[in-house]
Amino acid sequence: MTHNKLGDLLYLQGRLREALPHYERALGVRRGQLAGGGAAGDKGGGGGGGGGGAEGSAGAGEEEVHDACDLAASLCKVADLLLSMCSSEGGGEAEGEVGAGGEAGGAGGRGDGGRGAGDEREQMVERARGLVQEAREVLAARGPGSAGAGEVNKGEEGKGAGRGQLPPAAAQRYGRVAAAADQLAERLQHVCVV
Repeated sequence: MTHNKLGDLLYLQGRLREALPHYERALGVRRGQLAGGGAAGDKGGGGGGGGGGAEGSAGAGEEEVHDACDLAASLCKVADLLLSMCSSEGGGEAEGEVGAGGEAGGAGGRGDGGRGAGDEREQMVERARGLVQEAREVLAARGPGSAGAGEVNKGEEGKGAGRGQLPPAAAQRYGRVAAAADQLAERLQHVCVV
């Protein structure tokens, strides 16, 4: 079982603080993969697995987009968890997305006059902002249209997917991860740190 899967299970149970280290470890693995340019041990956890070899016309460009999507998705997961922890511990978001049961934060400390909890929430929100920004930068730098990665296969004229265009599955995955990063950025605009 991967760190991402363990984090997902804990997150679904509302055990957000316990999920965080698993998501952070998965993020570390993803960063290592992208920096090293190769496969590390924990490649799974993000999607449809590696199937057969991605050799041929899509080759390196498609693989680079998948690696960028893996890293960006892990960055988004950690940012989302941090925002959920903030809202479940009373920091509040305008739209109030609270983890399962709302008590997930456990003993985070409202008994310290409130300031310590506010400082912690502020740090979590700032960290989430940084992670979302990093996700967007990774997608921009290594996604479709970047040097050597190919272009998103759009519309009907791309059906034949000539050289330099991504297959529809890779383009769709990139679009989903980019949309998640955009949604998190939007959520961050509505976070209230008090």
